[in-house]
Amino acid sequence: MTRRDTCYFAIQEGSAVGYKLLQPVRDDQIAAATRIHDNHMYEWFAADRALDLLRESLPGLDEPRVLIKASVIDRLYYARHARLVEAVRKIAEVMVRPPSDPVGIVEAIAPLDSSRGRTCYWSFSSKFAHFFIDPEAFPIYDDWAIKAIRHHFGRLSWLGRTPYRAFADYVFALRELSGLSCSIRELDRYLWLSGMRRAWQTNADVGISREVRSVFEDESPDVQQDLDLMLD
Repeated sequence: MTRRDTCYFAIQEGSAVGYKLLQPVRDDQIAAATRIHDNHMYEWFAADRALDLLRESLPGLDEPRVLIKASVIDRLYYARHARLVEAVRKIAEVMVRPPSDPVGIVEAIAPLDSSRGRTCYWSFSSKFAHFFIDPEAFPIYDDWAIKAIRHHFGRLSWLGRTPYRAFADYVFALRELSGLSCSIRELDRYLWLSGMRRAWQTNADVGISREVRSVFEDESPDVQQDLDLMLD
C-alpha cells in the first residue's frame, strides 16, 4: 500500500479533556437515527452506498481519480462547489504527501486562494475526506451537525483553531463523554438528522430536502417513534 492509499485512523484518546457536556447522546438515539436513515431515506442511503462502492472500486487519489470522486460527491451530496476543478488539483497535490494528522488533511485541502482572497470549503473537503480517505477520521462538517453539537455542548468556542478542527474536536469529545460505541458515520447521521429535526420543530418552513421533510411529516408509528426517540 502506498502512502497515497493509506487510511488515516483517528485515535482520539483523551480528546474530551476540557469539554463540558450538557446533554449526552445515548446508543439508542444513535440506533434510532440509523434506522430512519437506512429504512426511510432511500436517496441518502443509496448515495452513501454508491460513494462507498466508488471508494472500494477506484482506489487512489491521483488527479483523474480525484476528479471522478469529487464530481460524484459534489452531485450526490449537493455540495455545489464553485471551483471544483481547482479543488481537485489541490486535493491531488496535498495527497502526494499528506499531513499525518487527519484534521490537517482537511485544513490543507479546504482553502483556495483567488484575487479576492481565500475561501475555505470545509463542508466539501470534509465530505470528500470522509468518504474517500477514512470515514472514522473525518466527521462531516455541516450546518445541521453544528446546530446539534451546540445543543449538546451549549455555547461553542472556535478560538485558536480552524472551524473544522474545532468541530471535529467537539464530535470526538461528544462520542467519548457520552460513552458511545458507534462509528463516526453513525454519529454523523444522528447529528445531521437531529439538527434538522429540532430546527424543523421550531420552524416547519426551514430549508430541508424534500426527502427529509417527507420523513418528518410521515405519521407512521414506527417512524414517529424513532423520531421521538432520537430527540428524547
